[in-house]
Amino acid sequence: MGNAVRTVLTALLLFIGAFRPVSATGQIPFIRTTVSTATPFTGEEVLLTYTICFIGDGPKVSDASNPSLKGLWTEELDPGRFVASQPVTVSGVLCRSAIIRQFKLAAIEPGRHVIDGYRVNCIMPGSNMASGNEPLTLVAPTVILQVRALPQPSPEGFSGAVGDFSFAIDTEPPTVKAGEPVKITSSVTGRGNLPSLIIPLPTFPPSLYRGTPIADLSLDKNETLSSGTSRSTLTIYPEKTGKLDIPPVRFVFFDAAAGRYQSVASRHLTVTVVPSMNRGKVNDQKILRSLDREIPEERLPGLPPAGLAAAAFVALGLLFIIGKKISDKHVTKSKRASRDSVIGNETPEMVRNRIYGIICETGVEKPESLTKKQLADTLQRIGVSSETIEKLERLIDMIDRALYSPVRAGNDELRELRIEAAAIMKELQQKKKTAREEANR
Repeated sequence: MGNAVRTVLTALLLFIGAFRPVSATGQIPFIRTTVSTATPFTGEEVLLTYTICFIGDGPKVSDASNPSLKGLWTEELDPGRFVASQPVTVSGVLCRSAIIRQFKLAAIEPGRHVIDGYRVNCIMPGSNMASGNEPLTLVAPTVILQVRALPQPSPEGFSGAVGDFSFAIDTEPPTVKAGEPVKITSSVTGRGNLPSLIIPLPTFPPSLYRGTPIADLSLDKNETLSSGTSRSTLTIYPEKTGKLDIPPVRFVFFDAAAGRYQSVASRHLTVTVVPSMNRGKVNDQKILRSLDREIPEERLPGLPPAGLAAAAFVALGLLFIIGKKISDKHVTKSKRASRDSVIGNETPEMVRNRIYGIICETGVEKPESLTKKQLADTLQRIGVSSETIEKLERLIDMIDRALYSPVRAGNDELRELRIEAAAIMKELQQKKKTAREEANR
């Protein structure tokens, strides 16, 4: 050890006498690295925790380098939820331990994953100590995950869910007039990789008016690993009167604790559609639905993008005549295709790299090395709006889900990802332009 380290150790020994906690290397204080399991299955969430052990008043710590988490889906937990230091016994000696970093993570590929490289600078309190306030650099022990592959072949309907879940589908309202909206909500509740789940929804005939599914994730803030409910809500507009049957939908997941696949199903549902008093009349709601619905390409033979644009223009004119306003979220398919073409058929990884490249141009160094919270704080300091930051965080979650879910992302999910990315890149480009103009003044 160097002179500075020996000086600190001597001062500590004088302070605590013969009672001292030691790490495997004999260093005081020291960092512990723990994981909730060292042999998870692919896609199973793992809790990674870094704690510092010390005696007396808590030292001041700052990150010297982040841990290497390559090949893993990760989400850092908010340090604000950590409790104060707690008493622990190390080598038969009572000391205190405090959490300094904590992550949720999951491996996309089976095999050996090494987590190392985390270092912190540590300053011990007490300026009257012989060491003064010279910092120590503490290195966290390496941890190795031996990730197990999921049993093969996986059952039909499995989309990457790993954990312990229940599944349900609800409709609201149960009775509607023809042409009025019905919300179909699929809910997965439990503990596991909820942030990356693909939620199954009932299938309906192409002729049925419907919107784009809206996802919602509600997690228990008192839990470290993901626990709560993930929902996907689809709005449909049934036109045909009578009974609309919604058969049971099956949800398949891998129960890591039991080591086997499980299947649960929703109950059979029925929506009653009664005649509408406005049947046969032109109404703005129906026009809005026709603008918002996803129209399969085969239903528009030979119709060029210009034709779609013209149709949208006529629809907008009708809405103006009847005195209604169309919200920004109602766009024609041609407009959606235009936004989608901004980044073509780029992979999620290519989209992520382009996003990070634009963020670099706004003045943020190495954004790919920052945690989600660190990136949000940095963007906020340089004047990026909270709304854009929230959109960016959702996009990063979508990219992580596409990259690290055990099941390949579908075309609809990739298309939504590219649309969101194009919109956010436009906002970040505007921020870069504004920053350049201010610099030139």
